[in-house]
Amino acid sequence: MTGATKWPSGKTAGTTLGGGIGGNHLRGTVLGSTFRRTLAAALRRSLGLEIAAPGRLTREAEQELTKWMLAHLEVAVHPFAEADALGDLEHRVLGVLDPPLNLDGMPPTPLRAALARLRRELTLGDVPPPPRPEVRAPRSA
Repeated sequence: MTGATKWPSGKTAGTTLGGGIGGNHLRGTVLGSTFRRTLAAALRRSLGLEIAAPGRLTREAEQELTKWMLAHLEVAVHPFAEADALGDLEHRVLGVLDPPLNLDGMPPTPLRAALARLRRELTLGDVPPPPRPEVRAPRSA
């Protein structure tokens, strides 16, 4: 809903969706992006992402997450003339697509429950960091 009027303040943001995705979600931190936080929670063990403090990853872990996102994700941005209608449009799109990473306001599922638990672990920071998976070189003949 980037660019839409915020309620109840009535203020509009000057940011664009592309800027929000590029700056906040792709190159930001888990502290400032719920999308990054969800991905970090889901990928923490497989990527060996270390928690620096409750709700924060180490700088190296943030870089590793960004690297993974650049290699595995794509996004398309479509301009929409009626920015104030985006809230209703988003609600309808979420109802049809039911994206599993959207936790807020969506019906509970086993996957969402697992993601919520993993996000809590990341936010609380009380779970020891997982060991980074060991990659072994193939033996030469």
